Amino acid sequence: MNKKERFYLLVIIIGLPLFIYVFFHSKNQSKLYNRLDTESMSDTAFIVRDFIGAKRKLYFEYTFKVEHEEYNGFIKYSPGFGSMEIGDKYLVEYLPEYPDDVNRIKRDKFNQLVKVK
Repeated sequence: MNKKERFYLLVIIIGLPLFIYVFFHSKNQSKLYNRLDTESMSDTAFIVRDFIGAKRKLYFEYTFKVEHEEYNGFIKYSPGFGSMEIGDKYLVEYLPEYPDDVNRIKRDKFNQLVKVK
C-alpha cells in the first residue's frame, strides 16, 4: 500500500465516524429544541452582559434560575428585537431535564422577544 492509499484509508477511518457523530448529534439537538414548543417551562432571564462574537456580531448573555441553580444562555442580537440592555428581563423557556443545554428567550407570534416588566 502506497502513501496515497494509506492517507485515504486514514481519512476514511477518522472521517466517517466523525461525520456520523456530527450528523446524529445535530439531529438530536434539533429534536430537543423542537420540544421547547410543547414541553418547556418558563422563567425570567436577566441580560448580564454583551460581547462581540464570531464575525463581529453582537451577542447577549442571559441568566436564569431553576430550583436555586443558575443557568445561562446566549442570543445573537438582531435590530428587529429593539433595544436590549444589560439588566433587561425577558421570558426564557427551557426543557426541565436540560435547562443548561436547551433554552431560549421566548418570542411572541410576531417573532418579538417577550420582555418582562
